[in-house]
Amino acid sequence: MARTFNPDGSPAALLMDLASFNQFANMAGGNASFQGTHDIAKLSNAKDGNVRFLDHKGGQFSTVGETMNAGNMQVSGLHKFDKVQNSGNFQAMARTFNPDGSPAAILMDLADFNNFANQAGGVASIQGTHSFKNLSNAKDGTVNVLDHKGGQFSTFGNTNNAGNMNVSGLHKFDNTVNSGNFNAMARTFNPDGSPAALLLL
Repeated sequence: MARTFNPDGSPAALLMDLASFNQFANMAGGNASFQGTHDIAKLSNAKDGNVRFLDHKGGQFSTVGETMNAGNMQVSGLHKFDKVQNSGNFQAMARTFNPDGSPAAILMDLADFNNFANQAGGVASIQGTHSFKNLSNAKDGTVNVLDHKGGQFSTFGNTNNAGNMNVSGLHKFDNTVNSGNFNAMARTFNPDGSPAALLLL
């Protein structure tokens, strides 16, 4: 959780730096949540484990070096991930706070991923404004890049798909190599945010 005291000992209004973890292993049945400014060198989440990275109203974020997810993982907020390997269920979700700290009606910038590898059997869902430098999806892996009612989109540098990948929305792809099943689908929302009856590209 976020700090309750500032470095000078006063009660925290703006919450500051938090815990640092070298290796964090969340085992089957374990539930772990992170909110605020944390640093994790290596994070592993076992099958049937649950890990959540929560958004922070002050825009604080955690940084994670290596992530191995075989369980259930949800990320909301400005968190930074260097290397992710997913063989479980991974959800990159929209923010819950606006930059001014108010509850989000219009959802803003989200997580940043350097290298994200979705492995065989893994299911990754991406919605909102995220950035992926390198995304790979292995054979028998599934990646769903979902439309957003506010028109938010994710950006992808290099994408290598050997599994199943579905894309709907205004997302931006730079370099894509496909040897699996890739579906660029119609939008599910109209520009005004209503569910699409006439689907727009």
